[in-house]
Amino acid sequence: IRTKTSLSIADMTRIDWDNLGMAMEHQHLFTKVQLVKFMHNWLNTGHQKKIIDDFTSDVCPVCLDKEETWQHIFQCGHIDSVTVRTLAITKFKSDLLQLKTAPILKDVLCYKIAQWCHMSPAPAPSIQDDEVGEIIRDAVDDQNIIGWDNFLKGRISIKWKCAQALYKETLPTRNSFDKELWSSKVITAIWSIFWLVWNSRNAHLHTEMSSTY
Repeated sequence: IRTKTSLSIADMTRIDWDNLGMAMEHQHLFTKVQLVKFMHNWLNTGHQKKIIDDFTSDVCPVCLDKEETWQHIFQCGHIDSVTVRTLAITKFKSDLLQLKTAPILKDVLCYKIAQWCHMSPAPAPSIQDDEVGEIIRDAVDDQNIIGWDNFLKGRISIKWKCAQALYKETLPTRNSFDKELWSSKVITAIWSIFWLVWNSRNAHLHTEMSSTY
């Protein structure tokens, strides 16, 4: 993993590996296989096909212009791709709401994802100068080092759950809160972004292939 991510050993310790593993354990076998491919850059993209067969086209089946790397799938400028990513991030925001995520934390995560996906996010959320805000800033710094591409793969900073735990402590009614369970469910919600984007890309590919026959 280090060679694929270019992260140092110290940077690898910033990732919430335990809850990544917990989230993976709850996936069906087919889902696990696809997620492992995604996490290790083995998706059957145009770029990957070109490595195997030099005569195969590596052009994106949606925009029909750029080389299709896995990053391009999340950054393709075609209106169809942008629309699907918008829907995916909207669903992710809804999932975070269901998990009773701190509003500012929800806004920051969705903003940063949209930014990495080359979309036009709303103005940057204003993080307050309080204890929760301080941890959120630390978490953003951590994730910037880990990479937001890695965030989409479920490799999230351990500081996100710390920010959420501190937020829960500030609420008047302190119901029991399991930050580990929250983190694993957030990772599962992140993977939903991948599934929506990947399935849409596959639909485009199969439509294009059908039209050639």
